Amino acid sequence: METVWVDWGRVALPALVRAELPAGEGEEVEGLWTTVRDAAQALQEGLETLLQEDPNESVVAQARDALAKARGALEADIAVAGSFLYRPPARAPVATHRRVTAVGPALTEWDHSVKDRLELYSALLSILSGVTAVQRRMVWRFRDRCLGWLPTLHESADRLESLSQEVASARGPGALEGRLKELDGQVAAVLEPTEAVVPEATLVDSAVQDISDTTIEALLAMIRQAPASLSLHAPTARIPTGARKTEARTLLLQELARQSFDALRIERIRASTQGLLTAVDEARTNVSELDAVYAFARDEALRELESEEEGAVDRARDLVSGSLHSTAEALRAQVGSLDGALVTAQNRLATEIAEGSSALLDRVGAGRMEARLFAAQSRVADLRSWVTDTWGPPVGRATRYVGVWIARLRRLGSRLLRRGSAIVGRGPAETAASTRTLRALADVGAQISGLPLVYQRLFTLDPISDPALLAGREAELASAMSRWRRWHDEDGVPLIVRGRQGSGITSFLAVLAAKIAEDEGSMVRSALAERLSSEGELAAYLSQLLDLPRTESLGELAHLIFEVDAAKLPAAVALDNLEHLYMRVPHGTDLIERLLTLMSETEPRIFWIGGMTISAWQLVATAEPSAVSQVDVLDLPSLDVEAMRAAVTSRHRRSGLALRYEEPTTARHRLQRRLRRMRDAEGYQHLVEEGYFDRLHRASGGHLGLALYQWLLAADFDSGDGVLMTLPERPDFSILEALNLTQNFTLKAFLEHRSLTLDEHDRIFRLPRQESYQIFESLRNRHIIGPLATGEGDPDARSEIEEALRYRVHPLLMGAVITHLQGLNIVH
Repeated sequence: METVWVDWGRVALPALVRAELPAGEGEEVEGLWTTVRDAAQALQEGLETLLQEDPNESVVAQARDALAKARGALEADIAVAGSFLYRPPARAPVATHRRVTAVGPALTEWDHSVKDRLELYSALLSILSGVTAVQRRMVWRFRDRCLGWLPTLHESADRLESLSQEVASARGPGALEGRLKELDGQVAAVLEPTEAVVPEATLVDSAVQDISDTTIEALLAMIRQAPASLSLHAPTARIPTGARKTEARTLLLQELARQSFDALRIERIRASTQGLLTAVDEARTNVSELDAVYAFARDEALRELESEEEGAVDRARDLVSGSLHSTAEALRAQVGSLDGALVTAQNRLATEIAEGSSALLDRVGAGRMEARLFAAQSRVADLRSWVTDTWGPPVGRATRYVGVWIARLRRLGSRLLRRGSAIVGRGPAETAASTRTLRALADVGAQISGLPLVYQRLFTLDPISDPALLAGREAELASAMSRWRRWHDEDGVPLIVRGRQGSGITSFLAVLAAKIAEDEGSMVRSALAERLSSEGELAAYLSQLLDLPRTESLGELAHLIFEVDAAKLPAAVALDNLEHLYMRVPHGTDLIERLLTLMSETEPRIFWIGGMTISAWQLVATAEPSAVSQVDVLDLPSLDVEAMRAAVTSRHRRSGLALRYEEPTTARHRLQRRLRRMRDAEGYQHLVEEGYFDRLHRASGGHLGLALYQWLLAADFDSGDGVLMTLPERPDFSILEALNLTQNFTLKAFLEHRSLTLDEHDRIFRLPRQESYQIFESLRNRHIIGPLATGEGDPDARSEIEEALRYRVHPLLMGAVITHLQGLNIVH
């Protein structure tokens, strides 16, 4: 009996430990249960065989045969009495009483060990099956108590689908506009129950804690019900035939179970359900933002109808119908995400319980030889850890140092090779690819024209004014608002917001204006599009901006500001693109110096805010240190990976489309190696998303505009439901390395002055017109600069520089140009 149970335990118990989770790629749970079932059938057959055989029958038969032989020998001796002296055989046919008395305690001890081994297997089976039931009960109790509202999301999604079909059937601008007015109340009525049914975080947290405590208490109760100690001999030990007992060891089963499910593992089991709380919290946030999906599409549709352009009705209908469909799909996606969170929680529970059960089996099965082996492994691990701690950090630092210098030398060598090739007249092999990159970035509209209209509107490169889309600037926005409140307390100083071009200064000022309006303040914003070269032009411009009588000097304007009623003045004035107020020529900073003085002088009446790039501010600060000291500066640093992810995903959420990320397929890719080791579904998806945005940040150089453009190019809308984001490719800007020194300094002038004309370039560099014309034409032929009037050039048209036009670096190339000039130490 002990043998058949041992055979069952060797097969079934290790399988039961990991039966809830596949242990590797391609392994199915059903296969493990098949192994357990086969072992159980073998156990059942062995027990039935033992039941049919009476173990006492053979012993009685042997005793009868021995007695018969003894009786026959005795009768023969008596027949020849007197002839022979009776001598018993060398081996007694029946065990003597003394021998039975000596073997009895050993046999009793052996029987107790057999009984304890059977009790051990019974207790292990009870624990393993019990903890599996506990983890299932934990998840399903959460579903019953906290997710009973999921059918409401399905019902609302079906109603939104029907509204989408009704909008798609509307024809004519009048019918569509009337349908849009009716939709406002209907969509609100559909979405209102979805927001109301999602429970609050406190209620979900309380339910999770209650379920976790109950589940863990049940788990600990199973451990307490296990036998405290068992005496076991080796599974291969033989039945004792003498007084010597079989060697046995005491197994403290209950203590081993407590060690396997220690306090740390219990806390991990408790924490494994925290993902459910996070999932419900995210679902509440996502559901509450769905009204913004429809509101955005409705506003864009009304703008289309007001434009009365050709195809405006079709575009407006597609916007609204698509947004309702996307909103319905987003509601269904919340159900899927919550189901996925349940599966993830169950997998985490199963993993922790499987590891605890496996540790229990290891502790139960560890004999003396195994204990010595484990001790040896521990000593080897300790030695390895000591070597790593002692020599690992310096070796790691040296490796990283050498790697950095190898990368620098490789970049330097590539740059020198490209310059040498340009000198000898042979262009680099990648020039064609780089030219295609610059051509595509200069003509953005043609590249994204085939994308869904709502996505084109959401990922526009124009400045934004919605605070929800200004991600990664929370600290800077809070700092600006604190300065605004200080101004209310008569402790204000004019503020200059500065950052590198493309850092979002214009968007920041627009959002700041919205925040000031929410704080019951009025703000006037203006962006200088032309260069002002005289005080009279600037005074006239500001007079018109403040709705004051026209003046010809900033001094007169200051008097007017103090004389007019304060209620007629805006509380705050924001002037963007201040680079258009100076030039890098002798006395070129005088005008902006007077403006900064005006800001400081009239600060009690108006909270002045200016926007300027860092490169331009450095020049002004060097030329006019006294004027610069009159204002405060607020820096907008480059976005890091997390801020860029927030900025991109906040725009995507307005589309209501489901989002998936393409996984790396290269076998040697580091991210793929990490993914292969990731068994947690939630952690797996988070790792894929993290790797995607790391790559997007590197490909865009931290420039948000370029990142948004690459996101659009990487979006695949034909791969199933929602959007599949394919891996972004790093753009090739190697053609910038072929620019000569004059062209590079011209690009620096564009960064400092934002935009230039031929005449201004002549004055800055003191060059003849023809040479300035050639520099501008060479840069435009490479699709690096374009007219400021359109913001985009036509890469297929013949480049021609016009005297009256103002030119600038293409916005999407700004980050690459700055990085290129920093590498040449032209820009710092």
